[in-house]
Order: sequence, then C-alpha cells, then structure tokens
Amino acid sequence: MIGIGASLRGISLINFLEINPNVFEYLVEVNQAKVSKFTPKSLIPIVNESTESLKVSYYIILAWTQKDFILNKFKDLIDRGSTFILPFPRIEVIGKDPLKLKRELGALT
Repeated sequence: MIGIGASLRGISLINFLEINPNVFEYLVEVNQAKVSKFTPKSLIPIVNESTESLKVSYYIILAWTQKDFILNKFKDLIDRGSTFILPFPRIEVIGKDPLKLKRELGALT
C-alpha cells in the first residue's frame, strides 16, 4: 500500500495513528522539495509521483483536501482495478474492493 500526497494533514494522521513503514511502502508526492525525504517520526520514504511508483493495488489519499483532483488524475488506475481509500472526513473506499474493506468498515460505524 502506498500513500498519495505527503501533506501536513496526512503526515499528522500517520503519526497520530502510529503508522510505520511496515504499513506504507512509501508516499508519492509531486512537490520536489519533499521528494527523497522521509516523514517525520514515522520515517516513511517520500518518492516522486511517477508511473513506476504507482504499481500497487491499494492507495490511501493522504491529501484528502485534493480528493476530486486526485481521483480524476488517477481514474485510469481505478478503472484498471486499483482501490483508493479516503481516510477523512469519513472513511471511504473507492474502486474495486477485493478485500471487502467496505463491508469491514461498515461494521465499524
């Protein structure tokens, strides 16, 4: 699983939930000032957003204030079967859901 966007809000959520590099392989980011760095505290690598960096099935949108832009940008990945998870303001699973996360998350609400 990778995170999309190394936003301050997203990194704050990662640190609050004590998520570590075992959960996220890396975060992808377009801001070159953040690329080749690590997230504070959790030390998750931040890499350049490129086609090669986007080859997993599950993505978490950490820049949730840019949800519409990101979903439009990665529509082809969703159409090919990838799953995007929006953690905030309400957990939302977008795309195919082979692990049945929608059902599991629905049981939590």
